[in-house]
Amino acid sequence: MDILNTAITIRDSIRDIPKIYKSNLAQIKELEGEELDLLHQIELTRFNARDGYKIAKRIQEIRQERRRLKNENSQLKHLEIIVSKWQDKLPKLDESIGNIRKEKGNITTRKYHCRVRKDLETKINKI
Repeated sequence: MDILNTAITIRDSIRDIPKIYKSNLAQIKELEGEELDLLHQIELTRFNARDGYKIAKRIQEIRQERRRLKNENSQLKHLEIIVSKWQDKLPKLDESIGNIRKEKGNITTRKYHCRVRKDLETKINKI
């Protein structure tokens, strides 16, 4: 198990899931507004077949993107409720990640100091 990557993933999830959820909501609202504008264009203006196709195609793209965002949020909402309560833990997680990095560095440079048999120290530490 890569503990450092696990800690980073946990931290990033706590930090990013609420942001992604809120961003998706804002994008959905923006797309719905654009769709309403296009529907009003259909209702209130005259256009030829080519322009009608462009409008219909754009409405299709908007609906598909809106559905993708709503599907993502329908899953994210279950996590967003939980991780938004953990936002205050982010500084402690950052500190823990720093400590894990430091510990990984210490492990690679660790040396054993012999208590009695000093002659074995070079063999043990491969100096």
